[in-house]
Amino acid sequence: ILAIEALGFIAKRHPISADSYLAARTFSLPCRFEVLVGESLPEGSKVKALILDGAHNYDGLASLIFSAKKHFPEEKLYFLGNFSKLKERPEMLDLLKPHFEHFFILDYPHPRLMPAKETLEYFPQNKSSLVSASEEELLKVLLTEDLEGGVLISCGSFFFQSWIRNSLEKTGR
Repeated sequence: ILAIEALGFIAKRHPISADSYLAARTFSLPCRFEVLVGESLPEGSKVKALILDGAHNYDGLASLIFSAKKHFPEEKLYFLGNFSKLKERPEMLDLLKPHFEHFFILDYPHPRLMPAKETLEYFPQNKSSLVSASEEELLKVLLTEDLEGGVLISCGSFFFQSWIRNSLEKTGR
């Protein structure tokens, strides 16, 4: 939207081609509220959608939650991810708690990330699970009956989003 507005502003003084407007309307950044549905998900997935987003700070998470609730106002939201050791983690986790039905904390091996077990401690035991970073575990989450019709939101790091993309490709999606 911002790109289209900028083109409109520039067009007041310079000619802008129709191709430029088309490019602005169809451009998207991978893992910025990237919504995967239907055939983009593994066969048998129970979720209505999987959102990949690189939100990894408080403002990014607040924006992500706002967008998710705007686009999926009736659906239950589920979280998949983990966080960097250096971020404002307690504030971010407090922001997440009231908006998600369940938290799947990804045990992804990266030296800058919080140990998954430590992140897990921030959430009630009955609303959180530890998920190892494997294609099989990701598939189990997507096939979980309890997520039927809900929206799984993966965020917390661009590392995750890359791993999830690669994992989905390996499962044939």
